[in-house]
Amino acid sequence: MIDKKKLIYFGQLIKKHSELYPSLPLKAEQFESLFARVVQGQWNPNNHNTSEDMLTEVAGMKKPSLKSGTIKNGVLTISSHRTTKYKTLEDKIEFLESRTYDSYVCLSRPDGDKPHKYYLIHFDKKIINYRSLDWSNTYNKKGDHSGWVGVDKGIKVNIVKSMSDQVWINLDMDKVNVLSEYDFTK
Repeated sequence: MIDKKKLIYFGQLIKKHSELYPSLPLKAEQFESLFARVVQGQWNPNNHNTSEDMLTEVAGMKKPSLKSGTIKNGVLTISSHRTTKYKTLEDKIEFLESRTYDSYVCLSRPDGDKPHKYYLIHFDKKIINYRSLDWSNTYNKKGDHSGWVGVDKGIKVNIVKSMSDQVWINLDMDKVNVLSEYDFTK
């Protein structure tokens, strides 16, 4: 896993970002760039490789999928793949199960108005077994089919049709590892 020196260095980089952009949280490509710098991983800007975001030699995360996220009421929420090209739920599940990244690394913020409080989170991809989730259809207020939801203990995955069949992952915080907390809101 990431050693303490690297976690401290990552915090120093986040602090610089918060000083340069006091009203803008660190997200997406900025997070990916800084994280790759810290772990000395191979990362390309605007990488849309569906198999992994970067290659690294950090134990437990050889090919992590890097995500920004939010935490509210003890639940981590991240967005994942758009699955429009897969027409059936079964095809979407097969696609999600076939991804070759080994884990997720998330820089997540508590829901609210603190743009520079973060949690660096890691969890193994295997904790979400898409095939074993209890899947059902979802419907909007008009009664139209709006997607699917799959649930298991502490795991909820939504596929939202109106957002290009985007996958939204919700995990209870007790399912993930918080590697470090950074607070530059003061």
